Formats: sequence, C-alpha cells, structure tokens
Amino acid sequence: IGNLTAYLFLKCQRKNYDMALLILSLLIPVTIIVVANNHININLHDGFMSIAFAPLILLLALNNGRITQVLVNKRLIVLGEISYSMYILQYPLHTIVLYVGKVANFKHPDILFYLFFIVLPISSHLSYFFIELPARTVRKKNWSKKKQLAAKTV
Repeated sequence: IGNLTAYLFLKCQRKNYDMALLILSLLIPVTIIVVANNHININLHDGFMSIAFAPLILLLALNNGRITQVLVNKRLIVLGEISYSMYILQYPLHTIVLYVGKVANFKHPDILFYLFFIVLPISSHLSYFFIELPARTVRKKNWSKKKQLAAKTV
C-alpha cells in the first residue's frame, strides 16, 4: 500500500482535493462503524486500516485547497511539533496533577481537568524547546562529525 501510494504521489498533480477529502473523512468512520456493528469478521488493525487511510494521506499530501491552508497554520504546526512531548509527559503530569489536587483538597474534578489541560501544553512546549531541540542539534552535530570521520578514513 505504501509503495503504491508513493508512486501515485509522484505521478499525480497538486490541486484542490477538498471535496474528496471531506467525503473520504466521512466515509472511513462510517465504514468502520458499519463493519464493527454488523459483526463482519474483518480485523480492523492488521493492514485493513492502511487501505482505508492511504487515499486520505495521499489526498492530504496532494491537496492545495482550503483544508491545506488550515493545516499549515503556525499554531497547528507547533502543536504537531510538541505532540510527542505531550504524549510522553501525559501520564507523569496527570499523576502529579492528581497528587496536587489531593494535597490541595480540590473537591471538584473539573478543576483538576482544567489544571491538567493548562499544564500539559505548557510543559510540552518547554520540554520541546529546552530539551528536544537542543538534543536534536547535538545529534546533528555528532552525526556530521561521524560522517566527516568516516569520509576521511575511506
């Protein structure tokens, strides 16, 4: 599926695929719901989903319509960049927020939710800019040094 999608990406031209994306975005969940509720014996995780999502990914890559204009918003790009930090920090921060809520004797669970909702993106931002980016820079420097050494020894 991946090779076919890559081939189609190289052969197709960029244009406005907004309507096709909207239809496909609605069709995939409806198909999954129908398959799951009718007890059709299809494994939804062993490659079947790649068949469903490959056209969606291809159309997103080739699209230059309004959907792409929305997705290239700088805030959404930053959110994508910090998403790994959010994933990694989610459990420890949730545990810390629950502990703080217990110590501070917060009675209402909504307060803890909103506190976590504020703390997680801020912590992820800080982690991305002060840990991930510097680590990436160090890795690139070390990688280029290794490539230079390898080139000298050959």
